[in-house]
Amino acid sequence: SGPTFAAEIVKNNPTLAVVASQTLYHAVHVQKILSNETNFRLYVSQDIVSVQLGGALKNPLAVGAGLLTGCGYGINTLSAY
Repeated sequence: SGPTFAAEIVKNNPTLAVVASQTLYHAVHVQKILSNETNFRLYVSQDIVSVQLGGALKNPLAVGAGLLTGCGYGINTLSAY
């Protein structure tokens, strides 16, 4: 889970995400396979429910931030949001 967009990953923009698994071994294994030192960093967690909630709850915030940006508001307004 994470704020990742394929188009930005392809452009090698810095990106991070979280891999969640009940078994830490499996999460670390996925982390080692997919992470690299230049632009794609994965963190691991055993708290699957919180990772799922964080992934879902960020979406309405992102939509609201996009609306504010599209309306021409600046960083101050985004910070207050």
